[in-house]
Amino acid sequence: MRARRRELGLTVRELAERTLSSPSYISGLENNKYKQPSADAVERIAKSLDFKPADLHIDDPEPERPVVKGAPLTYLPEEASAYLGGVVSPEWLRRKAREGEIPSSTITGSNRVCFTEADLRSIVQPRVSQAA
Repeated sequence: MRARRRELGLTVRELAERTLSSPSYISGLENNKYKQPSADAVERIAKSLDFKPADLHIDDPEPERPVVKGAPLTYLPEEASAYLGGVVSPEWLRRKAREGEIPSSTITGSNRVCFTEADLRSIVQPRVSQAA
């Protein structure tokens, strides 16, 4: 939930206003303080984050990793940054992907950027060659 909020450029206060919630409630959800939000709250938050309520993982500390049977494993920008050993930030990955400077994919039904292992290898390869 936090990753998606940040991806949309929303502050906790802005998301709270959009969902008719308090900033402390949104923060509590993001920090796993509240485990069972009401169905109404989940629906309002999901709508504000452009998700289906069933796809919103409030108490899941790991970012959602889309998996399609037979398709290559994909990594969200935060995961891709970790996969690359923190050499590049998630923000850099998002920006360069949206500018078309690095290969990426888009999660179907959203504008969320993701990367395959082949995408990540092609990002790292030029950096390794430049260092040599």
